[in-house]
Amino acid sequence: MVKKKALGQDPFKKKLFPWIKNTEEEKEERITQAQNTRTQTIEKASKQRLLSKQSLPSNSETLRQTYHLNVDNVEKIKQYAYIERLKISEVVNRALEDFFKKNRITL
Repeated sequence: MVKKKALGQDPFKKKLFPWIKNTEEEKEERITQAQNTRTQTIEKASKQRLLSKQSLPSNSETLRQTYHLNVDNVEKIKQYAYIERLKISEVVNRALEDFFKKNRITL
């Protein structure tokens, strides 16, 4: 089957009508922009994770553990951490260290 030759000119090649846009090119541009944005977001998140891991003192060991606390105390810890621009774990560690020093508890 022979393809019939189309009459007229291609509006995308000659830009005869500026209000006619090639939506395929726009779609491809949006896809590449979305991919670039996603890549940047992933890179940013991985950098933040790396920085948060680096902020821990290298000579101390940490342990992930769950404790049940009063809601009021948790809110106070969160509020203090926010005001002082600290992590919640840093606030809890400081509070426990002060408690152990005050009561002369050592291992």
